Formats: sequence, structure tokens, C-alpha cells
Amino acid sequence: IDVTISSPSKQVPIKVIPKGEVSFGKAISSISQSETKVTVYGDKKELENLTYIPVEIDVSDLKENKEYKMELEKPVGVRSLSVNNITLKVTLDSVSNKDFENINIESRNLPDGYAVQGVSEDSTKVTVTVKGVKSVIDNISASDISAYIDLSGYTAGIHEVNINVEGLELKAQYVSKTTKVQVKIVKQ
Repeated sequence: IDVTISSPSKQVPIKVIPKGEVSFGKAISSISQSETKVTVYGDKKELENLTYIPVEIDVSDLKENKEYKMELEKPVGVRSLSVNNITLKVTLDSVSNKDFENINIESRNLPDGYAVQGVSEDSTKVTVTVKGVKSVIDNISASDISAYIDLSGYTAGIHEVNINVEGLELKAQYVSKTTKVQVKIVKQ
């Protein structure tokens, strides 16, 4: 009897996601990782959808540089990882601010059969303040920043909706100068 045993694998990056806000006046200048990639073994279908392994670190009220020893969590469908633990070094420095104007507000999760319009010119663009270490925020461009409104559950009418902001650079924080926007949802 011939038995073929295959163990599909894939190499993916380890993505460090800081959670919380560091101490006032400080920002993350760098995060160094003992490992940047990991080989994952498991179900072929699950591996196809896997683009990275997330590692969340709590940086709430962090006042000084800190080292974290973290265990990597196996995503669903992954049997094993080539690396199970990772050491992270978070370095802090003084915080700076930079404003990015005219960031387009996208709408997400608009129910089918509806369209959304800004009630005024102010409701389609927003200014975003980015907080971080100067060397980090100097490398951020407007195209790295997304502002959006989540319209799941909304129907026709005029609504005041919260503006959410996110950016590609995870060592920075993003704050919209306008927190809410008025939009008109119409049936198509």
C-alpha cells in the first residue's frame, strides 16, 4: 500500500498590533521582533486565506521601553507553527502631531438597494490628525489613511453617523477632527 502524507505549509509575516494608548506625551518609535515570519502547517483551504499571524500587545499607559514575550495563537485550520513564541521590544519617544486634510470619507456596509449622499461638502471629506513619533509620521502619506462610516443597519433618511479612521502604520494613532457626519440614504 502506498500512502502519501502531505502537510500543506505556507510562510506568512507576523503582524504586531498595538492596542491601547501609551502614556501621555509618548508614542511608539519602533517595535523590534525576534521573528518576522512563521511557517504555518494545516488545512490547504484555510492556508490560502491566511495572509499574516496577528500578535496583539497591550500598550495602554506604557511609560517606558518594554520587552514582551508573546505566544503565537494558531488560527483556525492551522495544525502547527514553525515558531510558537516571539520576543518584542517596544521603544517609545516624544509624540508629534501632523494633520492630513481632505481625506475622503468612504461608506461601508451600505445595505443593497440603497445609495448614500453627503448632506453638505463637509460630509464627504475630513481632516485627520496623526499622532506618533516624528520619524514615523513623516513617512505617512494621505493614501495610507482611511476615513469611513459604517452604514450597516441604516435605512432611507438623514442620519448622523460616527466617523472612523484607520491607517496602515500601526505605530501611529489616527483621530478625525470631525467625529460625526450627516448623510442622506436614499432607496435606489
